[in-house]
Amino acid sequence: MGKRRRARKLQKDEPSGRPGTQASLLPPLTVPPSMDRIALGLILFLGLLLRLAYLLEYRAKSVFYGQLMLDAQVYEDWARRIAAGEWLDGGVFYHAPLYPYVVALLFKVFGIRYLPIYMLQMLLGLAVLLLVYRNGRRCAGGWIGIAAAGLLVLYAPLPFFETKVMSTSLALFLSTLALAVLVEAWERGGALAWLVAGGLIGITALANPASLLLAPFYAAGLLFRKHRLQEVVALAAGAILAVAPATLHNLAQGGGLVLISSQGGITFYQGNSPNSRGLYRAADGFSGSPLTQMEEEKALAEKEVGHPLRASEVSSFWFGKGLRVISAQPGAALNLLQLKLLRWFSSIEYSTEYSQSIERGEVATLWIPILPFGFLAVGGFAGIILGYRAYPRLMPVYLYLAGALAPPMIFYVSSRYRLPAAPALAILTATALERIVARLRSRGILDALPAILIILIAGTLTLAPYGRDHLYQDANVHYNAGNLFYDRGEYDAAIDQYRQALQVNDFEYYRINLGNALTRKRRYDEAVEQYRLASQKRPTFAKSYIQWAKALALQGKLDEARSIYQRAVQLKSRSPEVEAMLSGTPRP
Repeated sequence: MGKRRRARKLQKDEPSGRPGTQASLLPPLTVPPSMDRIALGLILFLGLLLRLAYLLEYRAKSVFYGQLMLDAQVYEDWARRIAAGEWLDGGVFYHAPLYPYVVALLFKVFGIRYLPIYMLQMLLGLAVLLLVYRNGRRCAGGWIGIAAAGLLVLYAPLPFFETKVMSTSLALFLSTLALAVLVEAWERGGALAWLVAGGLIGITALANPASLLLAPFYAAGLLFRKHRLQEVVALAAGAILAVAPATLHNLAQGGGLVLISSQGGITFYQGNSPNSRGLYRAADGFSGSPLTQMEEEKALAEKEVGHPLRASEVSSFWFGKGLRVISAQPGAALNLLQLKLLRWFSSIEYSTEYSQSIERGEVATLWIPILPFGFLAVGGFAGIILGYRAYPRLMPVYLYLAGALAPPMIFYVSSRYRLPAAPALAILTATALERIVARLRSRGILDALPAILIILIAGTLTLAPYGRDHLYQDANVHYNAGNLFYDRGEYDAAIDQYRQALQVNDFEYYRINLGNALTRKRRYDEAVEQYRLASQKRPTFAKSYIQWAKALALQGKLDEARSIYQRAVQLKSRSPEVEAMLSGTPRP
C-alpha cells in the first residue's frame, strides 16, 4: 500500500512534458490562428520585397553581379561542363557536387545566365523562412514560429548569399528542411522516419559536406535520451546511402575512400595551422586561389612525402599535419578554439569570397536587414536557458545547433560556415523573447529586466572586432574586385581596389596586379616600383621579375629589362612574351 502511495506521488510530481503544466512555469504566449496566418503572410511578403529590391540595386551597382570569382567561378565552370554533356566529372570530386548539377540544370533550361540562379536561391530563402516558422511552431508554438521567421527576415546574410553563385543558399535550405524532418522523426520515432532523416542529412552533405556532422549528434541524442539503437542504425544507413553515389564515383576515379569531396584535409589545416587566427587564410605555399588549390595541395604533399598520392591520401596528409600541430602545442590549440568561439559569436560577417561589409558600402538595401549575428547567437543561448523547461520539445533544435556549431570549431569561422546555425538560433532567440514577454505580462518589468540587460550587454559586446584579422579577408575581396575591374578594362577602378587591399596587407600578389594595372595605364615608373617592392618582400617570387622586365621593355629600357629577367630565369621561370620583347632589339 505504501509503495502505491509513493508511486502515485511520484507520478503527480513528474512533469508532463507540456509547456505550462508546472506551477513554476509561465503559460506560453499564443497567437489566434487567423492572426498567425496573416503574420506569416506578411513576413513572407516583406522577405520577397526585400530580396527583389536588393537584387535590383545589386544588379545596378555591384561588379560581382555579372562576374564571378573564386569558388563561384569554380562552380560555374563545372556547371558549364555538366550542361555541355560531361555528366560525370573526369576526376575525384574536389568540391561538393550537388550544387553544380543544380546550376547545370538551370543552364540547360535558361542558358548561361545568372538571374535564374539568383531567383531560385531567393525562393529557397523564402522557403527557409517558412520552414523556420514550421519548426518553431512544431517545437514551441505559433508565437515562437512567427517570431523566429521575423528575426530571419532581418538577417542580411540570407539575401546576401542568395545573389552569389555559391552552394550556401541551397545547403541552408536543405539543412533547414532536414531539421523539419529530424523534428518529425524525434517526436514520432520509427526506423523509417530516421532512415529518411539520415538520407536528408546525406543529401544536404552533398551540398555542404560539413552537414554530415549532424548525424553523430542526433545519433548520440537518440542513444542517451531514448536508448534506440535501431533508429541510430537507420539514421546512419540513410546518410550513407545518400552520399554513396559520390563515394562510389570517387572510388571509380581512383581517388580512394573520399566520402564526398577531397578538400576537407586542407580546409582543416588552414583552420589549425600555426599561423591560424580562427579565420580563413591561405597556408604557406598556397596562392589562395581555389582554381589552383587542388594542384597546389597535391604538389606540396607529394613533395614532402616523396611519392605520388591519391586524393584521399592528400586529404589525409593535410588532416595529419593539422593534428600534429594541435598535438605539439595543445595549449595553443585550446586558445585557438576559444578564439574561434569568440569569432563565432561575433557580429562581424567574416568573408571568404564576398564581403557583406564592403557590399553594404555599395548597396544600401543590404542595410535594411540589420540584425547582427551576435544578438542572434546570444539570444539563442538565452533561449536554451530560459526555455528548456517550458519547451522540452526543442531538444532536436538543440542537437541541430550543436551539429551546426561543430564545423566552424573544427575548421575555421566564416559567415557562410556559421550560416546553417541561423535557423536554430532564430527559433531559440524567439523562445527567449517569448519567455521575456511572458514574464513582463505576468510578473512585471523587474522580473524580466535581468534577462533583457544580459542579452543587450552580451549582444553589444559582439559588435567589437577581435583584432584586425577580419580586415585581411576584406582586403582579399578588394583584390578580387580589382581583378574583375581589370578584366573589364576599367583600370582606374582596379587600381583603386588594389590600393585599398594594400592598405591592409602588403601581399605580393596585390602589388603584382597593381603593377599590371598601372602598366596598362602606361604609368610605367609606378608599375616598376610595385614590382620592385613585391620582389623585395619575396625574393623568390619569379612573377615579379617577369612583370618588372616587361614594364621596363615597354619603356625601351631593354638592357635593364634583360638584367631583371635573368633573375626569373635563375628561379627556373620563363616568359615567351617577355623573351620576344627582349629579342626585338639586339644588345649594343
